Amino acid sequence: MTSEAAVQVVKPEATPSAKPDYQEIIDEVIGLTFKMPLNFNLVTETEEEYFKRANGQIRKNFNYYVLYNPAEFAEAFYVLPEAENNLDKAVLTVWVFQNPENLDAEKFYGKYWYYPFVWGDFTAAKNKIAPESIELVDGKEGQFGVVDYRDGKPKFMYLPIRDKNLMLQIQYPDGNLTAKEILQSFKFK
Repeated sequence: MTSEAAVQVVKPEATPSAKPDYQEIIDEVIGLTFKMPLNFNLVTETEEEYFKRANGQIRKNFNYYVLYNPAEFAEAFYVLPEAENNLDKAVLTVWVFQNPENLDAEKFYGKYWYYPFVWGDFTAAKNKIAPESIELVDGKEGQFGVVDYRDGKPKFMYLPIRDKNLMLQIQYPDGNLTAKEILQSFKFK
């Protein structure tokens, strides 16, 4: 599988009267634009790069244990403070999967909930991360659950957009103003 990634970062030019404090991100795969602070970096990753970083072929393991493949990968990107190099510490992580059946958030979760964020957690914790609450992102309905038993209490959101499904992980959702501002700036074509 290869990534269709077509994400570009556009840094606005400073004018004599104003210095911008953000950069615009344009993602052609999902028809998304958003703003990110200048002191943050956007890092893209292929599924193969994720496997290498996670020290294994996670998709193969998923298929072996769960007996079907996870949804087909389209792209992944991470928003990190400039000084941070660890992708697991991203304030906002977005994985994009193909969703040709146009499954809503609950059905997508029901079919693919383990992958990639909580792979290997086959406990009753599944119900704790179920997408029970609704949040609108640029007028699109996403559903989320908060994993209160993990460091950072990440919020996992499922956001279907046309024939794709975004799975977002937001670290420290209650105190993460950067991720909130970024989500508020999301605009889908």
